[in-house]
Amino acid sequence: VDNNSSNGTGLLLKEEYKNENRINVIISDKNLGFANGNNLGFEYAKYKFKADFIIMINNDTYLIQNNFCEKIIEEYKNSKFAVLGPKIILPNNKVNPVVKNLPTLNEFKKYLKRLKIDYITTLFYVNSFYLNVRKIIKNIFIKMKWKQNIEVENVDYDKRYENIVLHGCALIFSKEYINLFDGLDNRTFLYNEEDLLALRLKNHNLKNVYNPKIVIFHNEDSATNAITKTK
Repeated sequence: VDNNSSNGTGLLLKEEYKNENRINVIISDKNLGFANGNNLGFEYAKYKFKADFIIMINNDTYLIQNNFCEKIIEEYKNSKFAVLGPKIILPNNKVNPVVKNLPTLNEFKKYLKRLKIDYITTLFYVNSFYLNVRKIIKNIFIKMKWKQNIEVENVDYDKRYENIVLHGCALIFSKEYINLFDGLDNRTFLYNEEDLLALRLKNHNLKNVYNPKIVIFHNEDSATNAITKTK
């Protein structure tokens, strides 16, 4: 899905793969945001191809396993998952954090407050200064927490989990989900799609699974950094 990108890459891809029946390029005439842009592809796969599985995956990710699909089918046979998430390898061989719980309402209000500050500081071109100050304060706070012996949850990235908050860069949907929904919650433009998805699954008694035997590489934030780390 080309979500109304400004550099013409959608048209280039459409031309590149015009003779490839397995590749369909969908070009949106407006930027629909993360959720609705992905939903364009989700609905296309659901209704045109009657897909058994739909993989919603970022354009800065790489599939690095030859048996990727086989592992998905194997997990589905074992668990009948609605949504599956892989282990996500980041640059420098780091692993994307596993989030086990949804944020509380108070945590989410604090997050909204931070977003508003980000917005205001960006308007006045002082966002970089603000982020550096916040980073220093955060590091001090973390050291204080350590001194107070406050236990921080330790998550094993190589352990399989059920019903956690999966990362939005790679989501694998089965028929358990596809039959009920046409993609992600369509009320967002960017961010927190994962939390809303986890909440939706919880409310409908559907299972999600984090399986570390399924692995992808994510060149994280490459699209965001192309904008935020320039003038």
